[in-house]
Amino acid sequence: MRHRIALLALMALAAGFAVDARAGGSQNMAGCGLGSMFIKDPSKGSQILAGTTNATGGQIYAITTGTSGCDSDPGFARRLERERFVSANFRSLSREMAAGQGEYAAAFASALGCDGQAVPAFLSFTKSRYGEIFPAGGTTPAGVLSAVESAIAKDPAMSQACSL
Repeated sequence: MRHRIALLALMALAAGFAVDARAGGSQNMAGCGLGSMFIKDPSKGSQILAGTTNATGGQIYAITTGTSGCDSDPGFARRLERERFVSANFRSLSREMAAGQGEYAAAFASALGCDGQAVPAFLSFTKSRYGEIFPAGGTTPAGVLSAVESAIAKDPAMSQACSL
């Protein structure tokens, strides 16, 4: 009997991983997740059951990936994409930002929401602040991204030209 219950719980959890984010949408009292997708009854008892089903672990996955009716935060996704870009192109960005020119640095400007006309200004801007962005003691891709975003936010002209 215990094995059947465990198997059913595992199957329910696995089904939650396969549900697409477009299938969800409106939230009820139980929040988002597999339970909320299948239990639509608004009564308190049903919502408790939906919340309990959500709490089996599938909701964590759903929130993280934006599935099962859990919309992912576009700002978080955009930041993660930028950090991946910096990580994948770290050395090239370092060289090009020091020189104030190059394809990777220009692509980074675009990833930061700088319009096409602002790219040369961005390249000059990052060249002049290279020591802040890539400190002598070393840094990480997340550190580079934070330093650039912070520098842009502090500069009125750049913060207007780039939409972080």
